[in-house]
Amino acid sequence: MANTLVIVAWGCCAALGGTLVSIATELSAGYNNWTTSLRARHSASGPPSSKWRERNTLIMTWVIRFVGGVLMLVSALWLVSLLR
Repeated sequence: MANTLVIVAWGCCAALGGTLVSIATELSAGYNNWTTSLRARHSASGPPSSKWRERNTLIMTWVIRFVGGVLMLVSALWLVSLLR
């Protein structure tokens, strides 16, 4: 029973990683909008230019995809070792 719960937990982590990879663009755009609104209210420098907004969105997209990929890879490796 305990082994089954561990397998289900790692399977859910793999699914979460796949979800992060697939919706990384939407997550990074939402994060960028949120941080821009915070900067506009609380910073003396103001919101970033449109060029920097695009660059920040691209960076966050790749960071989220990387985290999702690592999560999928680690989960897959644990699942393979558990199912042996």
